[in-house]
Amino acid sequence: MQLLMKVVAFEEFGAAGNLQLADRPMPTCGPDDVLIKTAAVSVNPVDVKTRQGEALASQLEHALPLVLGWDIAGKVVAVGRNVQNLSEGDDVFGMILFPKPPNGYAQYVAAPADELALIPAGVSYDAAAASTLAALTAWQAFTHFGELKAGDRVLIHAASGGVGHFAVQMAKHLGAHVIATSSSKNKAFVESLGADEHIDYKAVKFDDETGDIDFCLETQGGPQFQRSVSVMRNGGTIINLPWD
Repeated sequence: MQLLMKVVAFEEFGAAGNLQLADRPMPTCGPDDVLIKTAAVSVNPVDVKTRQGEALASQLEHALPLVLGWDIAGKVVAVGRNVQNLSEGDDVFGMILFPKPPNGYAQYVAAPADELALIPAGVSYDAAAASTLAALTAWQAFTHFGELKAGDRVLIHAASGGVGHFAVQMAKHLGAHVIATSSSKNKAFVESLGADEHIDYKAVKFDDETGDIDFCLETQGGPQFQRSVSVMRNGGTIINLPWD
């Protein structure tokens, strides 16, 4: 007898009303996978835009009806024969299978073990699931696409946002001097994360307030990107995070 589980799927791209509760067969656990009982799933802009028919929709159209949800957290309930780093009962989180169909909006998910990490003690399932895409974006910007070094002056735009608030903490961890932009209402929050300097982008122009930047994490493009370039030192690194 085939075991079924509940998923949230859609048959056509479009509005949120297209999302429907449905039954799907329980996934099987491959030799390099673990089976996770899902406890939390994060909905990111890429989920929303894909469901609307943008972003990754053209790549995933063949998989309709589609179950999204790349950022997950939960408990391991089965382990593939080749898996060495995880065990049944482990609490795990990760950004799985991107950009393939993730099937995360489901009661159970099969995912490659090497795309998962143990949830640190004291961190909830909700917080873990919400961290993966945003935290990975910041970390990859600093360590893969760029090379942030101790002592660098780093300018982080939208420092109170999803990616930005992780970026502030990671930049401090890597030994950088952090200049963060946000509105005044988020100043205390940004400073609590470790920002050395705060610029209220609504009150002043950031390019009048800082300069000699070694590394910039820029979030809007257009005029802000050009203004960010103007405060960079020669040989500095600027990384743009596109919205589309």
